[in-house]
Amino acid sequence: MISLALSTALGIALAGAAFGGKDAKPGAAAPDALLKQMSALLHNTREFRFKVAETEDVVRPSGPKMRVNRQRTVAVRRPDHVYVETTGDAGDRRFWYDGTQFILADKEPNVYAIVPLPKGKDLDATLDYLADTYGIYLPLAELLYGDPHEVLTEKVKSSEYAGRQRVGGAECHHLAFTQENVDWQIWIDAGAQPVPRKLTVDYKQRPGRPQYVATLSDWEMNAKLSDSLFRFEPAPGATKIDVLKVKQ
Repeated sequence: MISLALSTALGIALAGAAFGGKDAKPGAAAPDALLKQMSALLHNTREFRFKVAETEDVVRPSGPKMRVNRQRTVAVRRPDHVYVETTGDAGDRRFWYDGTQFILADKEPNVYAIVPLPKGKDLDATLDYLADTYGIYLPLAELLYGDPHEVLTEKVKSSEYAGRQRVGGAECHHLAFTQENVDWQIWIDAGAQPVPRKLTVDYKQRPGRPQYVATLSDWEMNAKLSDSLFRFEPAPGATKIDVLKVKQ
């Protein structure tokens, strides 16, 4: 189920001419099959790292809709290590997951929190636990699950292949999906490694119809990630705080 963040519907009845794509013909490519190829690559790669440039609309009770920009670096070592570093308009934040605990730290204010995890939970179970118990959602978490395809398509009602388009110099398959509350699109590299290159999400049922756009780049598949990357050390003068549960 897509819930990555926030996109405006571009009209899910896609056509190659309308979207400027190539080969947008009936049966030209199966969106589900392409999504499964991407999912298999992420599932079978033990260590990988990538960068993300995000824009997200923030709808306020009054005044104009605001757009927030962020940059992220995401590092994964399956089955039980994740590191995320975020900078941007909403502040700087980092996340660590080492198989036993989840840690988040903000640069300003200089605070951090440690969330102990029940024993025996793998990355999939940890992502679910953080979301259900604390309301914590890791950025682009759907791509971190063991089977991204299953999570992404959980509530999909329809899909379309919109042809080939270029994202950051890479030729990509452009896919579009419809759910009850959101429409989302994904661009998957058409080369030897079918990594996701771009994602948009349209929250069509939310007031103001906010939009989320993420461009993914600098993919390092089979990266040699340092153990120290996943090791948390509080910043000098940092204050430890508690994280409140949303469900007991």
